[in-house]
Amino acid sequence: MRKIDLTYPLDQASIERLGRLVGSDKNLLSRLDLLGHLGTHLDLMDQSYDLAKTESPGVFFNLTSIRGREITSADLDLSRASPGSFVIIHTGVLAENGYGEASYLKNPVQLSWELIDALLAKGIAFLGVDLAGIRLPAEHPQADQRAARQGTFVVENLFALGELATALTSNPVFQVQTYPLRLSGATGLPCRVVAELA
Repeated sequence: MRKIDLTYPLDQASIERLGRLVGSDKNLLSRLDLLGHLGTHLDLMDQSYDLAKTESPGVFFNLTSIRGREITSADLDLSRASPGSFVIIHTGVLAENGYGEASYLKNPVQLSWELIDALLAKGIAFLGVDLAGIRLPAEHPQADQRAARQGTFVVENLFALGELATALTSNPVFQVQTYPLRLSGATGLPCRVVAELA
């Protein structure tokens, strides 16, 4: 069984870049609101994390060719998404832009509201992306809240999705393990996300 770590590898430089971008000071890690959204994390919003979701069947969509527009349901096969699954949408945006850079946070690739609602209607457990959010900053919190209220957690800043895409060419069946940090009162939880291939 092969495992691929999909967690972004944070280092001092990436934390400093993010701190400059959000206008924080050197005490970035002391701010619970920002700590919860550091690196690969799930947006908890006002919900609670159920340990029953720790392991989910994975569904992978490679959409790296889409640039400069929203991703819609016409771009993928929604019938593959099933209740309780961890849907991963690979855009390639994180690989092309540095984590914590303005070009990454404001990249015009985002999921359309229509696609978000269609995925939520499927009852998926997680919606993972290699983006800073499923919507651009102005609508980012609203999208996270909509998903969390319907029982789906958005997982942002997934890493190594190109490696996962290559590994899945021979066998598309995989599981995703998600282990969030226990932070009380945070709207986001940093987490370790690991794909396990059959």
